[in-house]
Amino acid sequence: MPFHPSSNPADWQTRVYNRGEAHRDSAVRSAVLLWPFLLAFLPVGFLLVRILQVEWMIKRAANPVVWLVTLPVFFLMVCLFHGLVKGVSLWIPIQFLREFYRPPEDVNLRRIIEHRLYGVLEMPSPLSRLYQFPSLLVKKGQLVEENGGWQAWMAQHLGGPLRLIVFDGNAVYVERGGRFSRVVGPGRNMAFLDWFETVKEVVDIRPQVREETLAPCWTKDGIKVSVTVRVECCLGNPARGKTDLLYPFDPEAVKAAVERTSVRMPDGKTLTEMKGVDLVWGQVTSVVPDYLGSLNLDEILINHGEGVILSEQTRQELLQRLNDLTRPFGYYVTDIQITRLEPPAVVREQRERNWQADLQSRANLLRAQAEATRIRAVEQARAEAQRDLILAIAEGLNRDPTRRFAEPLLVALTSTITTSLANPLVPPLLTPETLRSLEQLKSLLEGQYGK
Repeated sequence: MPFHPSSNPADWQTRVYNRGEAHRDSAVRSAVLLWPFLLAFLPVGFLLVRILQVEWMIKRAANPVVWLVTLPVFFLMVCLFHGLVKGVSLWIPIQFLREFYRPPEDVNLRRIIEHRLYGVLEMPSPLSRLYQFPSLLVKKGQLVEENGGWQAWMAQHLGGPLRLIVFDGNAVYVERGGRFSRVVGPGRNMAFLDWFETVKEVVDIRPQVREETLAPCWTKDGIKVSVTVRVECCLGNPARGKTDLLYPFDPEAVKAAVERTSVRMPDGKTLTEMKGVDLVWGQVTSVVPDYLGSLNLDEILINHGEGVILSEQTRQELLQRLNDLTRPFGYYVTDIQITRLEPPAVVREQRERNWQADLQSRANLLRAQAEATRIRAVEQARAEAQRDLILAIAEGLNRDPTRRFAEPLLVALTSTITTSLANPLVPPLLTPETLRSLEQLKSLLEGQYGK
């Protein structure tokens, strides 16, 4: 068989085995397995000669009618004899497969054996579209038979030859003789399953998301909290070069993920193999509690109050720690967040009371600041009005040539100036020149009329 095993992932898709090689193998097998049909000529020919008698055939050998009658009868008898021999010879392997594998009732074992014995011969162009190898679709992480209902069972238990049409977001782990053979996936070049290659596992390589509540965790200050974590991961390094595929296909990562052996005991009794995102989740359940154990509850909930539990720096640190653990089996964590963190009811109630007290103190502080601002604005407006009034009076006094006023007015003016200068809010609002003018005006009034 022209099977070319390779350790280079670039050769796994089509260089290990392809459709042309499968056609050549089919031709060789058909030639080797043609001997039962040829051997059928001997007993059929002997029987026909005995029936028709040799002398009668010799006398009428030149008559074409004899040949037109004899040859079809001879060919028909050969086909019947060959079918009888073939049916008897296939009965034993059919019974063996049925007893050994116990396949579903709808699996056509005779069709499988005939296909694996003879394969499919290569036909000329018009017939090649009708007579070709059966196809096996791989999509949504499952094997889907194109028609017939036996291709998937044959690929998983016996082997090819089959065409593997792998949709984007899927990959197939293939074994040969119970050992790893290769990993095939989506792409422009269609993969082909060899006679002795079997499909071990179909892997979904699309990004996967899981959000669950962890077991109770303990903070650094000894408080037990309930935590819900959301993690997103993908199979293969998402930072690899761009391809034509929507979901990057990394055959080495698929190989590492399938060959990773991890089990768990969810019910405490039965061991269950962990696959896919379960492998990543097993690491999350150890990394996140360790992170929470390094922080106090106040440090965690301060970030929670701002709407983001994990800062970008902390998230990157967690991603680095998780990827160091998941990279050996092909998975990469692309995002992680703690979506819910709930302390015990007693702690939560105490914190709510503290938060309410803090909010009340902040509200009181804001009200006091608002009242102070209001008072300051009122006094400022009053001081500005007094300043404008005094400046206007002073300007009028300077323009009066007689400089004589009614005594009551001057006394009131002196009192107003004294009160205004005594107010600490007024002097900062006046320019030095205005202050000097008011002082002079005050001295003048007090010198003439007293206080």
